Amino acid sequence: MVLSKAYIEDYHYIKLIVPSTEQFLINVDELYINNGYEFLKLFVFKTEQFNDVYHIHTTFKGRILLHKDYYINLTNDEKIHLDLGQIMRTERFDVENYYDGPLGVEYHQDYSVFRVWSPVAKEIKLILKNKDERRYDLKYISEGLWELRLDGNYDRYTYYYEVRVNSDFKKTLDPYAFSSNANSKENYVIDFSKTHPFSYPKTNFNGNYLESMIYELHLKDLNVQKQASSYLALLDKLPYIKDLGVTHLQIMPLNAFGGVLEDNKEALYNWGYNPVEYNVPTGWYASNPNDPYNRLNELKMMIEEIHKQGLLVNLDVVYNHVYVAEDFSLNTFVPGYVYRTDNYGFMTNGSGCGTDFASERRMNRRFIIDSLKYWVLKYDIDGFRFDLMGLLDYETLKEARKELIKIKPYIMLYGEGWNLSTGLPEPKRSTINNYWALPTFAYFNDVFRNLMRGEPYNNKGFIYNRNHNLKNIAEVIKGSSCRGFLFKKPSQSINYVECHDNLTFFDKLKQDLGDLEIEDCEKYVILSLGLVVLSLGIPFIQAGQELMRSKNGIDNTYNLGMEINGLAYDKTDQYQIIIDALKYFVDFRQKEELYKLNDPDLIETKLVVKATPNNTILYETDELEVIFKNNKLEENFIFEKPIHLVFEGTKKVDKLFNNFKANDIGVYIIRKV
Repeated sequence: MVLSKAYIEDYHYIKLIVPSTEQFLINVDELYINNGYEFLKLFVFKTEQFNDVYHIHTTFKGRILLHKDYYINLTNDEKIHLDLGQIMRTERFDVENYYDGPLGVEYHQDYSVFRVWSPVAKEIKLILKNKDERRYDLKYISEGLWELRLDGNYDRYTYYYEVRVNSDFKKTLDPYAFSSNANSKENYVIDFSKTHPFSYPKTNFNGNYLESMIYELHLKDLNVQKQASSYLALLDKLPYIKDLGVTHLQIMPLNAFGGVLEDNKEALYNWGYNPVEYNVPTGWYASNPNDPYNRLNELKMMIEEIHKQGLLVNLDVVYNHVYVAEDFSLNTFVPGYVYRTDNYGFMTNGSGCGTDFASERRMNRRFIIDSLKYWVLKYDIDGFRFDLMGLLDYETLKEARKELIKIKPYIMLYGEGWNLSTGLPEPKRSTINNYWALPTFAYFNDVFRNLMRGEPYNNKGFIYNRNHNLKNIAEVIKGSSCRGFLFKKPSQSINYVECHDNLTFFDKLKQDLGDLEIEDCEKYVILSLGLVVLSLGIPFIQAGQELMRSKNGIDNTYNLGMEINGLAYDKTDQYQIIIDALKYFVDFRQKEELYKLNDPDLIETKLVVKATPNNTILYETDELEVIFKNNKLEENFIFEKPIHLVFEGTKKVDKLFNNFKANDIGVYIIRKV
């Protein structure tokens, strides 16, 4: 009966699968589970036939140890191994096997301790290599902890594990590793105190998200000169980026990811949303990915220089899925525990990658929180952008924030709150609809994007004078929170018209309006930037948006290389009118108290948003009037008292009027005298 299988489904429930042709050989009254010296009788409570196999459902009294081998005797001459079934997805498993002690490698100069978590492994071997290879057995302690202490100095040694959960061993990495060789083949034991020491003054940030401006970038896109280190290639661009008025750099994933070759950097390209190792910096950006310290040092040197420039670093993190389900190390140690499944046991696919991470399980939650804390403690990260945040349960993110603010009180936390189908009930998801559950988190405001530039694949937006839902446009300009429009307060709204996903704004402009004169393109881009920066909420732009960035009309360029994704900052003089306009908007915003308001009731009393008959939008306070003009129709603006026009269409001006005419696309900013 070579096709027979046995699975432990729950703490007192075992399912046998046997061929229907052999079922008659089994004496169901004489079924026992044993580990060689202890025997527990199995009681059959249901038998089902599916095509050519029988499912025999049994129960038993007593307790088995999940880290021990057990067998079931089907006949006098055949026994089968009891394999792992659905037990790891039970609530009892989650509670009983929670472990809150140290994990990973604890390095000391004269000894090291290796720790991993697996309540279901039967054997775990450490393979440690320097000039020769050594193999050691880890010892099971309790609550899923396996441990090994080795005397000696193992700095720079490579290591990996071999894990046997059922019958066969499988090679895997350390989920809590800090360093790896190229392409994540093996991990390194390192002494983190030897990494580049940070030395810079503390960056001042008061924690008010509304005083932020986020600039999203992908490190490889900036490295058009193909320097050895993309980490360090950023340094030359920092003065330009800082001069824009940016406060936070949102850097796309920096942890080790798949889809590239770290030791052949030009062979493949990828944005990085393919997590392989969560706590190891990618070697794709490093000058020497096989050196255990190189990638860590270059990343720390980059962050140090960013902070010296007075900028903050937000890290794009991907905890909602992994790259390859069967290869992810945590899943190798505890198969079936890491991912969400539906009622039939199939993995859910809200992420589109087939590996939805079950953040709600206690050790998975701990893994996410430990990883976030690690990046703050070791790399001084200032904030996190959560990819597909709506797939994560909000209790995990609440707990994460609770732990992170102990380290960095004003850490910035935000993400994509899309509501995607997954095994997690909707009321528990970190979606925009559940914004009330995470009041200190911000969300990418796709309502703002869709109203202003149009939906990604069809409708044109307000900027092109095509969307006349002026009531909703007024609401997003006020921060998407007045009268409960979308959020509780403006600080929850990330306002954007372009990010790495979908068409760039310039490509959408060409798609929707066709070929335009360059001057008209500049006007539309300046209008879009004005709406993003001068609306209430948190402004967000993608690197190159101010340079009329194009990706040849392709909306998903995640693997299309530098010829599509590369940025040429050496040509900024061609776009100086846009750059100057953006700088002015940012400077204007930072000086005005209006943009610091976070109380919707107060905003309602201070800010009035109107529309003209030509669908031009304007808002005004007692001191200001800002006009967003999306057409070339002539309009007269008349005032009772003299006004000071400080920005006219596309450029800074200094004019006094009692009234003035506007007949072109752009932004007009007025100070009331």
